[in-house]
Amino acid sequence: MVRLPNGIERYRGYNYIFNPQHPFSTKQGYIGEHRLVAEKALSKLIPIKHPIHHWDGIRNNNLNPNLVVCENNAYHRLIHVRLSAFKACGHANWIKCGHCDGYHDPNDLDVYIRSNKPYGWKRSCRNKYLKNKRDNRKL
Repeated sequence: MVRLPNGIERYRGYNYIFNPQHPFSTKQGYIGEHRLVAEKALSKLIPIKHPIHHWDGIRNNNLNPNLVVCENNAYHRLIHVRLSAFKACGHANWIKCGHCDGYHDPNDLDVYIRSNKPYGWKRSCRNKYLKNKRDNRKL
C-alpha cells in the first residue's frame, strides 16, 4: 500500500480509507473508498458479494456517477466483456472470435458459453486455423 497525504492508502489503483468499525473492512481496518461512496449514495450497506464497477475504468475515480453496483461477479464480468466489444467495434453485443481476435456479429459465429462469458469463432477463421495446424504437422 502507498500512503497518500490525505490519509488515504492506495493499493492496486484503488483508494482505501481506514475505518475499522465498518463491517466489511479488512483485518487491517481498511475499506475501499468506492464502496463507502456507493453506500452513502444508497444510504445502506452493500453486501460484499456485490462488486462495485468503475464505469470509466479509472480505479481511483470514486465520483458517484462513475460507480455501478453489480448484482454479482458474473454481471461485473459481462460489463467488461461488452465494454471491450463496444470500444473495439462499436457493437456491445458482438463477440470476439477465438481465432482471429476480431469482433463479429453473434449470428455469424459458432457461439458457446463458458464461465458466464460468450466465446465463439467464425467458421472461415476456424477453417483457416485448422488448415494451418494440419500444414504445420506435415512439416
